[in-house]
Amino acid sequence: MRAILHIFKKLMYALLLALLVLLLFGFLPYLNSVYYRFPDEGKFEGDIWYNPYENLNKKLIKANFQVQSRAWMGLTDGSTNSSKEVLKVYQDLGYDVIGISDYMKINSSSRASGRFISVYEHGYNIWKRHQILIGANKVKWLDYPFLQSIHHKQQIINYLKGENQLICISHPLFFNSYIPNDFRKLTNYDIIEIASIFGNSLEQWDAALSSGKYITAIANDDAHNLQNNVEYGRFFTMIDTYADLFEALKYGRSYAVEVREAFDQDKSQKLMAHQQMSKLKDLKIDNNTLIVSITKPGDISLIGQGGTMISKVLDTSKVKYSLKDSDTYIRVQVEFENGNKMYLNPVVRTQTGVPAFAAEELKVNIIMTILVKLMYAIIIFLNFFMILMVIKWMKRC
Repeated sequence: MRAILHIFKKLMYALLLALLVLLLFGFLPYLNSVYYRFPDEGKFEGDIWYNPYENLNKKLIKANFQVQSRAWMGLTDGSTNSSKEVLKVYQDLGYDVIGISDYMKINSSSRASGRFISVYEHGYNIWKRHQILIGANKVKWLDYPFLQSIHHKQQIINYLKGENQLICISHPLFFNSYIPNDFRKLTNYDIIEIASIFGNSLEQWDAALSSGKYITAIANDDAHNLQNNVEYGRFFTMIDTYADLFEALKYGRSYAVEVREAFDQDKSQKLMAHQQMSKLKDLKIDNNTLIVSITKPGDISLIGQGGTMISKVLDTSKVKYSLKDSDTYIRVQVEFENGNKMYLNPVVRTQTGVPAFAAEELKVNIIMTILVKLMYAIIIFLNFFMILMVIKWMKRC
């Protein structure tokens, strides 16, 4: 009995030591923490309305930027999906762009198909604070694996920012990884994934728009198991490729789609549902009147500052709305009888005709940064001290 207790004690010490070592290495990146001075919130202002759908190309392409395949020897979620299977499923559904967003890895399997776009999902922290890097040419590895303040979130965004890529905040609602208040302050990113199998993040999107940052929206399946019909072919983004794809996404010449019809059926039923869906016909501003037209009738809602419902017209294919002086932005949301939805990017007030993107050179609060680094240095020191203590106890055992 004593021998069993001795072995048990040794095992517990070994597990404790392993945990402490893991915590030690996990906290080391926090010595790089930065504390920012975020500017006061703003809002869209000016006499010139920016309309992303002006002169819209009638032929749009269908894209998905989030689906996982087998990576890292099957250790990550998505291990049941081969790259070949991912391409087959989305090609059969008529997708023009298929982004395989493996965790911390760029998957180029779709290059030969002509549907390749460089995408990966960044983040290995426990609270699922992830970013989709669209157009990335290499993987960046810095992350804060445990707690993340808004300053950590901003620092990661700044670290990931590159000249020829777009940063999309992935599934903000999942684990409440990004709360609405984050988006009133965060900057230097481009897109929010507002809809996926992990929920809708419209409140987060409206928080960003209400603070005067022109952030566009996409919808992605974020499928991890293509054997489950519920996970794929449910969310996608329609993009006007009259311009460069990256420019179209950044400037909002796209709209997000959520499919409820046949969402749990096989590929053939899903494809039929996609083909029969209503599409954006036109959105224009004429003499200070917003005019929205879609190909099939639905319930058209206009959302404005603070996420406020400004207008809702039921079962219609066309809406006219006289823009008011108090309107800062208007985004259009359509819901159809079968549950399908469309989310359009906003028209916004501007001074010059070009929207104010979320791009700022943030000032660093030097004193707070030093204090934060000191706090984590103390945590790391205490962690290291505990490691030494456990090793000492193990030797005595």
